[in-house]
Amino acid sequence: MKRILTLGLALLMLILAGCSTEVTEYRQQQPALDIFHYFQGRTEAWGMVQDRSGKQLRSFHVEID
Repeated sequence: MKRILTLGLALLMLILAGCSTEVTEYRQQQPALDIFHYFQGRTEAWGMVQDRSGKQLRSFHVEID
């Protein structure tokens, strides 16, 4: 039980550390991300929505020109 608790705590700390970075730290990165340029032209996406047990509730497919 102690091993599971330690592993869970380590995982929680890792997840929280991933959320600590500020977006402004990447402002000077090259090439700059231009969302409008990135999605220029035809874009296609698909996915699904699941409930907490993993049962699929809905699926979707999107085409944007």
